Amino acid sequence: SRDKEVYCLRWAATTFLQAWWRGILARKRAGAMRQELLVTFASQIIKNTWRRYRAQEVLLSKVELNIIPAKAATRIQAQVRRWICQRRYQRIRGLALALLSIRRKGSKLYGLRVQLNYTPIYKRTTVVRDMLSMKNSDAVVRIQSMLRMAYVRRQYITLRNAAMYCQAAAFTRIRRAEFLQARKAVIYIQRWWRTRKALLELPIQHALAPAPKLPKGSFSFLARRERTSAALLRGPLLASQGFFDSVTQRSGRHFLSLLDFQ
Repeated sequence: SRDKEVYCLRWAATTFLQAWWRGILARKRAGAMRQELLVTFASQIIKNTWRRYRAQEVLLSKVELNIIPAKAATRIQAQVRRWICQRRYQRIRGLALALLSIRRKGSKLYGLRVQLNYTPIYKRTTVVRDMLSMKNSDAVVRIQSMLRMAYVRRQYITLRNAAMYCQAAAFTRIRRAEFLQARKAVIYIQRWWRTRKALLELPIQHALAPAPKLPKGSFSFLARRERTSAALLRGPLLASQGFFDSVTQRSGRHFLSLLDFQ
């Protein structure tokens, strides 16, 4: 166990020394790389500064010196003109504000004067106003009635047009539904008639089964329902028996009809 303990201590010491040495080497390598990066960055900055300086020198060598004073003079003139226009605008704006305030004060004074002079004017014109009101009362009432009549007439015309429009829309939908239903019925009847005509023209020995006859005294709606049901079932019943097949028709087979169920 003593040898094992010594071996472990030696192994830990060697591992510590190796790690320490590797850390020193890594720090040296990192310092060298950092120094290289700093040198590269510094050289790049120096190169850029030198190129900028050379470009400015070349640009200044190509620029004519008499253009710069002309531009400066033009800019100074523009600033002076701007200052003059601004002063003129401020002066005009101040005058406009002053005129507005004067006009506002004058309108207030004039309104006050009218209010002070309104009482004697009202007293002088009261008699004349009463005379005119007594004389023209019938005319005023007539004018008012005419205006009310025109207003009510306009409302009535608007409501009547709206009601007529609604009725026309409703009647249009109803007539269209009736037309579509009638057209569907006509198409159904035409198809049935053409099919029956084509079946009657076929060279077969068995004729189509006649429509079933209802007993007397049955209700009308029941009769209509039975006729409709019979008309709808005749075709599928005959087709299921092979009535429309030429080979089956020549075989002399008896076909079941709706009359057999009565």
